[in-house]
Amino acid sequence: MRCRSYKFILIAILIGTSLTCGGNNQQSEANRLVGEANRLLGETNKLIERTEARNQRLFDADVQTIEELAAYKIKMKSEAQEIVENYAKASEMLAEIAGKFEKATKLNVREIFKEYAATKSEEFAKRAEAFNVRKGNAQVFIEFDSPQKMTDKFDENNSRFEKLIKEADELGGTAKRIENENRDFFAEFK
Repeated sequence: MRCRSYKFILIAILIGTSLTCGGNNQQSEANRLVGEANRLLGETNKLIERTEARNQRLFDADVQTIEELAAYKIKMKSEAQEIVENYAKASEMLAEIAGKFEKATKLNVREIFKEYAATKSEEFAKRAEAFNVRKGNAQVFIEFDSPQKMTDKFDENNSRFEKLIKEADELGGTAKRIENENRDFFAEFK
């Protein structure tokens, strides 16, 4: 009887150890996903920074008449198209980042990490949506000829973009609060 209880204890220890190690492997996988997300975020931020500068230059032109606008549109159409494509790519990259955080929430990790990853996933999904809206201004520049219709659509897009970025920033703040309130846990992964 005594031998059986030792075997049971040994089996329980082995199961507990394998579950713990499995959890650690899952945490390692979550850390890998977050690392990939951070690497991709660095690339995305560079793309967004370059695209924002190009977008600013596109819309800083001093165009006074409809004729000047028509000529400027012809001259800058390919630039505007590249801006649209770059914002679309940035949006896709941000969605991929959101997906990596979402995958991390499905792993066997501590609940606080899942909460953090879910919040980051929502944040980057909002950012992806925001930059998908952001590309709309360059698209409007290509497609619309009426200055008033352009301006109206720019205002609509800018308002939606700012709203989405505000929501993303709030989610980012929530994630930072989670991190700050659990410094000991998150310190293990830095």
